Amino acid sequence: MNFRIINLTALFIIHCIEDILLTYPRYPYQKAFAIPYWKEKLITSVVSHFPCRFKLVESENFQYEVSELLPMSTERALAIENQIKISIMIILQENPDWEKYADWQKPLSGQLFIPDIGVNRRFLQPGAISG
Repeated sequence: MNFRIINLTALFIIHCIEDILLTYPRYPYQKAFAIPYWKEKLITSVVSHFPCRFKLVESENFQYEVSELLPMSTERALAIENQIKISIMIILQENPDWEKYADWQKPLSGQLFIPDIGVNRRFLQPGAISG
């Protein structure tokens, strides 16, 4: 059997990022964070502000419902939403030349990694989050 460690917090945050970006104008917000480099930077920025919860799953084809990811308080959900909005603004303000990365078609790593005591653990492909 293959086991995987899934970062439930990161999955929830990725889902929230996708929802929030839909409420922003296409340019520059949706366009900028459609670039995998900037999307990974945004995910990393937001995830670093919250304690993460993990789940061990047996299957390579981990399926989930967003409502199953993290039972949390409204206060925590709002804190995540606010941090996403803050991180969006900071990343774009600090990188006004973000468009030069538009030719980068794949993420830097291809995987989301979170080090844990010096050990990298494999997580879902960034593009495999929705569905």
